[in-house]
Amino acid sequence: MQKELDADYPEAGIFILGINEYGYGDSTAMYAGRDLPWLLDTKEADWWGNWDVTFRDVIVLDRDGDEAGVFNLTENNLDNPDEYRALKTLLLNVAGYENVLGS
Repeated sequence: MQKELDADYPEAGIFILGINEYGYGDSTAMYAGRDLPWLLDTKEADWWGNWDVTFRDVIVLDRDGDEAGVFNLTENNLDNPDEYRALKTLLLNVAGYENVLGS
């Protein structure tokens, strides 16, 4: 999806990355062979706690870094075209591209 967004909406400034929960270490198996950058949460930052993350949540932030939406990948399978489109629409809407996918 990141590649599609970069190609179709390069000026949107949408960046997708993963954050591994603090205490789960550097699990290279989780991100090996993937294109997205992965960060490790720290006890001090506690992003998982601050955002009240549920496993496999996509937390969408606006340009100010405020939470603008949550999309859970366990409940929404991105292999389903409708669910893939729903996440892509959410990202584009937050970036200011309302209704570009006909939602």
